[in-house]
Amino acid sequence: MLIIPQTEAGSCCAHAVCRADPQRQHMPRTARSIFHVITVAVGALIVPAAAQEVKQRVAIFDFETVGFKSDVGKSITEIFRVSMINTGKYRVVERETLDKVLREQNLQVGSAVIDENSAVKIGKILGAEFIIIGNVVKLGETYTINTRMVDVQTGEVIITAIKTTKGEADQLLGIVREAARDLCLEYLRLRQRK
Repeated sequence: MLIIPQTEAGSCCAHAVCRADPQRQHMPRTARSIFHVITVAVGALIVPAAAQEVKQRVAIFDFETVGFKSDVGKSITEIFRVSMINTGKYRVVERETLDKVLREQNLQVGSAVIDENSAVKIGKILGAEFIIIGNVVKLGETYTINTRMVDVQTGEVIITAIKTTKGEADQLLGIVREAARDLCLEYLRLRQRK
């Protein structure tokens, strides 16, 4: 049993809350001890939750393809989207939500050919802080993924990530994940500098 010494006028401690509440002053010592333990435990749970960083909302548009079939861009975008979710740093807008807004704005759903200004406008409608646009380029046996994170409020490109690999198209899987990771890490570095 924890014994808390009385400090003044029967209060259990020097806390202003305990001194100000006459009912607490008349609590048995055991009840006061339990009250303090619960108060400290609840406080310990609330403070870390409040201190957690708010995740940024990001809309990822289908990547344009250059040098090969357009459906590859959609596949690469989906892998990139899941990779961004897996970083745990962002709230990523679902493809269906993005497609719905594109339809409402009379823009072609699933099209990677949306200009940056339209993408920023759609990002604002979605409540996203950032949009990510990019392309996948095949030149000979070399594949390059170019990604750009754009601030929706300013329309400014704030971060880019470029990844290149040579060989089979299967090599794209690794560099897509690397591009997502690099974009995330670069954004975190940028925030720390501010």
